[in-house]
Amino acid sequence: MTEIQVVDDQYSYDDANEFFTDTLLHNIINKHNLRDADSVIFRGQANASWHLVPSACRRLGLQKLLKICFPEKITCDYSDDNPSTLSIIEKEIGFSIEEDGGKFITDCEQYALAKFILSADQYGLDLYDLSSEIKSLLMEIVDTTKHGVIPINTTDNLIFDPTFDPLFALAQHHGIPTRLLDWSRSPHIAAYFAASTALNNNNKEDIALWVMNIDRANYSSSANGFRIIQVPYRNNINLRAQQGLFLFKYGIKQKIKEDYEGFDMHYSNSKECPVIEKPMFLKYTLKFSEVENLLSILNMNNINRATIFPGLDNIAQHIYEY
Repeated sequence: MTEIQVVDDQYSYDDANEFFTDTLLHNIINKHNLRDADSVIFRGQANASWHLVPSACRRLGLQKLLKICFPEKITCDYSDDNPSTLSIIEKEIGFSIEEDGGKFITDCEQYALAKFILSADQYGLDLYDLSSEIKSLLMEIVDTTKHGVIPINTTDNLIFDPTFDPLFALAQHHGIPTRLLDWSRSPHIAAYFAASTALNNNNKEDIALWVMNIDRANYSSSANGFRIIQVPYRNNINLRAQQGLFLFKYGIKQKIKEDYEGFDMHYSNSKECPVIEKPMFLKYTLKFSEVENLLSILNMNNINRATIFPGLDNIAQHIYEY
């Protein structure tokens, strides 16, 4: 049996079998004296050094939002995750987005969401039950945007309205950068995402399984600036298979070119969170050299591309792999 290192609520492993066993849902609940399965959610990340940052708050995510907002003005490779790319984009759109960066992100996000949902509706795709009220609000957001200028001072009411949650989650799930962060009710589904992404990217860094204690988080969650979004699985077969849900970040106070403070950093340092025995976040890490072994173990437990992304194409790809 290998030695398991524990430092500041981080559990580090160099053996996939031990990692798999210790991250069984009942083992996590028992080890950390959590209430039950409803009190905990999980997120996998391909690099253990990454913080819990929503896509809209990452440099590459912002560049994608800007491309949606200014499609004709931006001609550079907006998918290049390079610090200089954002400066090039600023020159192409003709103004600096440095000041009040957080507000700019939310304005761009709302416009991108409106464009995505209205376009999907235009092509006849099923969007849950898109109400006439929400559709009118989306059209207003798009119509008030003239010549590629984002309507600063747009309202956040759209995103705060729980009736919009299914549409918000749908956009996130299909690649629109948002302030939503994907989580799962299953630790091993989350671990699959971490391992498969790491292997595909060949980043050779330790992977991470993040564990969030919802009971700990529920203390004054509105004051702390987030909420947990669980949407109906109807019309979203992938989200259902992945047991998915989302963490939503309310206000963003940052300058665009500064590193965003992830959920894990903010709430570990927040004075608004009462001090109780159980931490809000735990992290289990595994050496990259064990990633392929972990994927094999997960496959033997029916967690693989075919089960997480149901569909004929992924079944075909899966039989090439196993």
